[in-house]
Amino acid sequence: MEAHGPALRAMLRHLCRRPQDAEDVWQDAAVRVWRSRQKRPWLKNPRGWLATIAYRAYADHAARQPPAAPEPGDRADESRPTAHDAAVLAERRLEVRQALSDLPAELQAWSPCTTRPG
Repeated sequence: MEAHGPALRAMLRHLCRRPQDAEDVWQDAAVRVWRSRQKRPWLKNPRGWLATIAYRAYADHAARQPPAAPEPGDRADESRPTAHDAAVLAERRLEVRQALSDLPAELQAWSPCTTRPG
């Protein structure tokens, strides 16, 4: 735990939303390691074993917690645009169409995929 503790704590801080939750999970993981220390006297990968215990402690902790309410300003689904985003996008499309229609005819027909006569 001494050698790998900082990395495990960083992992738990990343997983948990609140610092106090990360500390609670850390203490639970430490108790689990203490209880199972006799089962694993020689390990090839002690960091992996400890990380597994810490992650399982986090999963158990997360399962006991009620779903977190979204923070003000958070969007529930980042992939779906809001009504405001859709309106801004529609306005930009109209501006681009207007700018294209204001171009001379020879530039409107030009495409980067076509070659210009020499």
